[in-house]
Amino acid sequence: MRRMRPEKPAVVAQAAVVELPFEVDVPGEPAQPAAIALVVVLPDGPYVPSSSVRVCDAGPELVIEALNYLEERDGIVPEVIRVANVVLAGDLRRLLGPSTTIEVVDELPELDEAVAGLAEMAEHQRLELPSPLVVPDVTEADLRAFAEAAARLWEAAPWRRIDSDHDIIVIEAPRLDPTLRAVSVMGGAGIELGLALLADPDDFSVMADAGYLEEHALWSVSLLDEDHAPVDEIRVWEELGLPRVGGSIPVAYCLGPGARIRRASRRLLAFFSALMDTLATTTEEELDSGRWSRTAETRLGRQTVALKLPSVLAMDRPQPVEKAMNPLRMEQLTRGIGRLLAGGSFASLDEANAFLEREVTGKPFVAPPPRTKAEEAQELAYRAIEEGGRVRIILARRALAVDPDCSDGYLALGYAAFSAAEARSYFEQAVAAGERALGPEVFAEQVGSFWSDPDTRPYMRARLELAGVLWTLDRRDEAIAHYRELLRLNPNDNQGVRDILVPALLSEDNLDGAEEILKRYREKGTTFRDYNLALLRFAQEGDSTRARRALSEALMTNHLVAELLLDDEPHEIPPSYGPRSFEEAEAYASLATEAWDTVPGALDWLVDRLASTTPRHRPQRKALPDTPIPF
Repeated sequence: MRRMRPEKPAVVAQAAVVELPFEVDVPGEPAQPAAIALVVVLPDGPYVPSSSVRVCDAGPELVIEALNYLEERDGIVPEVIRVANVVLAGDLRRLLGPSTTIEVVDELPELDEAVAGLAEMAEHQRLELPSPLVVPDVTEADLRAFAEAAARLWEAAPWRRIDSDHDIIVIEAPRLDPTLRAVSVMGGAGIELGLALLADPDDFSVMADAGYLEEHALWSVSLLDEDHAPVDEIRVWEELGLPRVGGSIPVAYCLGPGARIRRASRRLLAFFSALMDTLATTTEEELDSGRWSRTAETRLGRQTVALKLPSVLAMDRPQPVEKAMNPLRMEQLTRGIGRLLAGGSFASLDEANAFLEREVTGKPFVAPPPRTKAEEAQELAYRAIEEGGRVRIILARRALAVDPDCSDGYLALGYAAFSAAEARSYFEQAVAAGERALGPEVFAEQVGSFWSDPDTRPYMRARLELAGVLWTLDRRDEAIAHYRELLRLNPNDNQGVRDILVPALLSEDNLDGAEEILKRYREKGTTFRDYNLALLRFAQEGDSTRARRALSEALMTNHLVAELLLDDEPHEIPPSYGPRSFEEAEAYASLATEAWDTVPGALDWLVDRLASTTPRHRPQRKALPDTPIPF
C-alpha cells in the first residue's frame, strides 16, 4: 500500500473493536453485534470512516479494512495508530509492518466520544418513545381517529404522485405550531411511509446532517412495522384493539431540539388527521395549481387545511441564463446556436464563425425563441428533464400538448413514474414518438451516424431508458435487443451502451456475444472493458493465465472496483466521473455486480487473486447496520 506522507503534525488514528447497541444483518446468518474500529483525529475534529462499522468479532482485520477504505476513499494514511489493547497492538504491528507506528495508551478519548455519539444515534433510531397515552387528555377515541386517517392516507398512497425530494408542501393554515410549517410526503422510495414536518421548507435538504436535531424540531407521522415500532406503542394498540394500517402502526412524535422527544397532543393528533385526509384526497389538478385547501371533520371539530407547492407557483418565473453545463444543456445550446445561425445569411463558413465569435463567445448565450411547435415542445421537455417532482410532470405535459411527437416529453414522465411498469409505458411512448418525429427516411439514411444529428438524440435516450427498465422487469431478451439496435444505429456509442451490454450478456451466459462486443471496441486501459474482459476470461477458462493477466490489468486500471464488487451495498451511477476515480468504480459496480454474482465462482476468484497478490488489501463482504429512519 503506497504511503502518503502527511505534513506535520502526523495524522493520528485511534483504533479499537467496540460493540455498539445495534446489529448487523449478515446474509444467511443471524444478526450479529456491530463494532467500530477506527477514529482518525484530524485538525477539524474526529472522523469515523463509514466502512469501519462491521461485525464485532472481526478483530484486527477490521482495522486494516478501515485503513484501506480511509486511504482509497479519502486519501488519508495515518502515521500513528493508538490503541488501548496490547493484543490488538501486536496484531497491527505484525500486519502493518514498520511503516506505521503503533502506540499503546491508557485512554482513547476521541474514539470513546464517537462511540457514545453512535450509541445515542442508535437509541434514537430504535424509537424508544413514551406511550401515546402519557399525553394529558389523549384518549382511545383520539388515537382511533388518528389511525383511521392514517389508513385513508395509506390507501390513497399520495407518495405515488408527490415527490418527497422536490414537492415540499408549505402549510398555510392552520398555524398551530411554528415547527409545523412544511411537510414532505414520504414513501416514494418504498422505505418509510408517512409525513415529515419541519419549520423551514429549505431544511429538508439538510435535516439528515449531524447536529440538526440539536437545534431544530422534526415532527414525524410514520407507519412503522413491529420491528421498528416502540414496545409501548404495540402494547397500547393491542390492548385497545386499535386498527393497524397495512399491518403497521401509525405514530406521531417530535424529535429535537436537544434530542428531546415528545408525543402529539390531542390538538396535534386532530391536525395530523386533517392533514392526512387533505393529502389523501388531493387531486392532480390541485397539485398542478400549486395551492388548494380542504375542510375535514376531526375529533375537535371541523378544521380547514390550506396547502401550497412553492415550486409549482414559481415555475413560470424567468429562468436563470447562466447554468452549470452538462450533456443535456450542451445539446440544448447546440440547438439554440442552430436557430441563431438559421436566422442569418452568411456567404461563407468563415463569416458564420465570425458571427458566432461576435455574438456568443464570452457572453451569456440567450437562444432565439423556438420557430416551430416541435422546437417549442423540445425546450419545455429539456426543462422537464432537469426539474423534478410536480414541476417536471407539468412541463412534460405542456410539451406534449404542444407537440404529441415530443419524445423527451414522454421521457420526462417516465422519469417521474412511481413504478417500473409505469415507466416502461412512458418510455415505449417516447420511442414511438421519436420514430414518428424522425420518419422512416432518417432510419434508412442515417444508420451508423445516429447521435451526430441532435434531432435523433431524444429517440436514442428513450430507447436506452426503455432497455434499462425492461431489464429491471426481467424482460431481458427484449432489453438486449434494444441495446444491440442502439449500437447498430450509432456504432460510435456516445451513450456507452457497450458498457451496459457486455455485463448483460455475461449475466445471461452469452459469452460469445460478450466477446464479440469486446473485440469490436478495443479500448484497452479502460475500467469497464478491462474488468469485463477479466470476467469473460474467467467465465470461459476459469483461473487461467489469460484470466489472471486480464484481472491484473483491470486492478491496475482502477483497483477501487474490487472492493465495491465484493460489498453488499447497492451502487448507483454518479452524474459524472473521471478515469480511475471512486465514482468510476461506483459506475462499473452498478452495471456489473450482477454479472460478477452470476458467473459461478467469479467473486471467490476475485478475492483469492487479491489475497495472493496484496494480502493486506483483501476486501471483505460488507454488511451495514439495519436501523430504521426516524420518519
